[in-house]
Amino acid sequence: MKEGWLNDSDYLILFDQNVIAEINNNYDIDKYLVDFKIIGIIGWDDFILVNKRNKYFRCPTVPLNEKYISEINNDFFGADLEKDERFVGIIKWHIQPIIFGGSPSSEENITWVPIDGHQKLVKWWNDKYIEVK
Repeated sequence: MKEGWLNDSDYLILFDQNVIAEINNNYDIDKYLVDFKIIGIIGWDDFILVNKRNKYFRCPTVPLNEKYISEINNDFFGADLEKDERFVGIIKWHIQPIIFGGSPSSEENITWVPIDGHQKLVKWWNDKYIEVK
C-alpha cells in the first residue's frame, strides 16, 4: 500500500495490485457498483475506482452509487506522496455520513478506523442507504 499527502488537501491511499481483489471483495463493491474496482482512497471520503476500459473515477464511500461518480485523471500514480506517520494504517470516518446529515467539519463527527473497520462501516452504511432509498 502506498499512502501519503498528494497535495495540501488530499490524503491518498493506493492499494497494491496483489490485494485489489481482496479489497474489492471485502468492500462488496460488486453489490453496489457493477464493472468498477476500488484501487484506492482519496481524501478519506472517496474511493478511486477504475472500470474495465481503464478509466478512473472518484466516488464517495457512502453512497456507492453511479450518480455520484465523476471521472478523474490518473496522474496520482506517479506522484510523490508525503508520508504522514500520524495516519498510516487508519482512515478518517464520519460517524454519521454526510449523505445522512452528518457534518463534514465537526470534530465530534470524526473517528479514525483501521481498514477492516472501514470496510464494515462502508458496507453497513451503503446497505442502509439502499434500504432507505
